[in-house]
Amino acid sequence: MAYNFDIQYRSTSAHGNADALSRLPVGTDPDFDKEEEACLTVVEVSPPINSELIRNHMDKDKVLKQVLQNVSVGWPEKLQPCNEALLPYFNRKFALTINKQLLCLHKAANRIIIPAGLRAHILKLLHEGHWGMVRMKQLARQHVRWPTIEDDIRSLAQSCSICKCNNPAPPREYQSWPAATTAWERIHIDFAGSIFDAMWLICVDAYSQFPFVIQMSSTTSANTIAALSSIFAIEGYPKTMVSDNGPQLTADAFEEFCKLHGITYITTAPFHPASKGLAERFLQSLKFAVKKNLKDGINLNLSLEALSNTLQPGRYILLNRYFRNTRLTFEELATADADDAVLAPLTPGPFLVGYELRPLPEFPPADEYLDNLDR
Repeated sequence: MAYNFDIQYRSTSAHGNADALSRLPVGTDPDFDKEEEACLTVVEVSPPINSELIRNHMDKDKVLKQVLQNVSVGWPEKLQPCNEALLPYFNRKFALTINKQLLCLHKAANRIIIPAGLRAHILKLLHEGHWGMVRMKQLARQHVRWPTIEDDIRSLAQSCSICKCNNPAPPREYQSWPAATTAWERIHIDFAGSIFDAMWLICVDAYSQFPFVIQMSSTTSANTIAALSSIFAIEGYPKTMVSDNGPQLTADAFEEFCKLHGITYITTAPFHPASKGLAERFLQSLKFAVKKNLKDGINLNLSLEALSNTLQPGRYILLNRYFRNTRLTFEELATADADDAVLAPLTPGPFLVGYELRPLPEFPPADEYLDNLDR
């Protein structure tokens, strides 16, 4: 060595060159090492939007209170210039009803008019899962309505920073598959993973575009057949199945499985994922939706639950029923008797002129008339 050392022991109390912050006379803290706290995830939990909450906010909304009064006693023939806020409701006065003290719009679905104080919360629930404008509007048209809802949905979807960072690039155009004419006529399958520490089997119906997602422990031919059999046990066997040229999907056992159950099996071009676009497109939606929710502090199970709440149209086409949405609870309105609804009184028309009874004019069907009003 280049140096020789004589090492001497010196007590800590005799040290004078320690940094000031580590030697400040703050006193002893015997409980410091005994307390242990851990915070893994903080999730903001809000109660579901129910009828009682809407009624409480409706009492504070001056516009909706005036609309409720007009629906109950009858609308004037013409609105005053000072009542411009009532014009969107006046144009749809024949479709407005009162059910359990809630203002409803009767069209294809019985939708509740939301007071202004709850609209921001409703928009947050509609955007739960960070879906785009189309999905948000589809979900809103099943439950809620207010005059500017479509503009509010567009503004929220375009201003979400998480969606801006994670949305995919615009897809390129390819030749589409022939349109399916019936449910379960053709399905597209694909594997996803490893994502979120697991492998996933994606199965999408070409007619309803409703997906089935199964978590896989491994992607062997035997496990793939078992996973597909669990789906087919509920939905039945499809006529045609489309997949890529994965080794487990081109194995003899898998081809024999298709032949045994009369399934026409089609493989797409190698290294061309757009050929199985339905499965690939949903795979992108699954990854982006769950990734957004994970960044938003939501765990994997709740992210998948939020995903299932947005697939109502495809589920209805496939099985003619909707999922039960636990975040928007209006079951008592769906099961209410028709006698409970208070219809808006119709203003008498001038059909009696000079005591001479004239025939009533021919009106279009009710559905067509309401559709025209909604435009």
